[in-house]
Amino acid sequence: MWEAASRAHTDLHAAAYALDPEFHKHQDGEEVILGYDAMLRKLLPDAGQVANAQVSSTDYVHKRASKAF
Repeated sequence: MWEAASRAHTDLHAAAYALDPEFHKHQDGEEVILGYDAMLRKLLPDAGQVANAQVSSTDYVHKRASKAF
């Protein structure tokens, strides 16, 4: 699975992968997280909105992951 993430050449691809609950089972995803954060900074005008989006996406992923088991 990590091989697919290593091919995430754009921030948008990295963001899609970061929102996948399966990604969070892996520890080596710094490139993906950096791409996700870069995408948020491009789309959202201020740091407060970026922080809210990060918290919301973390909540989303954890809720999806808990329902998967």
